[in-house]
Amino acid sequence: MATASSLEPLIAYFREQQRELAKSHHGEFVLIHGKKVEGYYKEALEAYDEARHRGYVPGAFLIAECLTPEEEKPIIFHSRVA
Repeated sequence: MATASSLEPLIAYFREQQRELAKSHHGEFVLIHGKKVEGYYKEALEAYDEARHRGYVPGAFLIAECLTPEEEKPIIFHSRVA
């Protein structure tokens, strides 16, 4: 199983390219593997299916929505621990 640190280079690559990706493929999902854009998809599930079809293992690829940093929505998790 991949660790969070194995995704860091992919996330960093996405962040470097994020504004350009948002400009050219706004709202689409990008599949990144090996610091290389492998394709753009209308749905995240399409990108995931393509990654698995290519034999990429979870943690070795990144799927991200092409939005500017200002448009990103934070993901918030809540714990029910009392």
